[in-house]
Amino acid sequence: MAKTYQTRQLAALLSCIRSHRDGYVTVKGLMEQLDEAGSPMGLATIYRQMEKLETQGLVHRVASDDRNGACWKYCGADHGGACILVKCESCGAISHMDCAELPGLYRHLAEHHGFTVNPNRTLLYGTCAACQSKEANHGTDHLY
Repeated sequence: MAKTYQTRQLAALLSCIRSHRDGYVTVKGLMEQLDEAGSPMGLATIYRQMEKLETQGLVHRVASDDRNGACWKYCGADHGGACILVKCESCGAISHMDCAELPGLYRHLAEHHGFTVNPNRTLLYGTCAACQSKEANHGTDHLY
């Protein structure tokens, strides 16, 4: 992937979204955070810049379950295409997962099923380890 020129606006936006590493943020949230940081940016500019970051593989776009529109999750560029987002159906947390097995799965889907996966737009739903632990212990909490 070719390195692209990074403007001051893009750098401010990237810094802002990096601060949400353990979560995700809406464009409205980014706009508010940029305003607070003294780097105001318009809605259209944020969307354009986020699309650039997505093309560079630095962020994932996440379709939101509510009316806030798209959300964005910082990913970073050191995954070599072997990453995916997972969302816990219990607590709602969205996590970035690096896994060396993913390229094999993507190849299998393409070769055997004629389906090409876009890992920057893929979100798997399930239950995170913390919620699984809570659910497993829930039944024993009241036993003595």
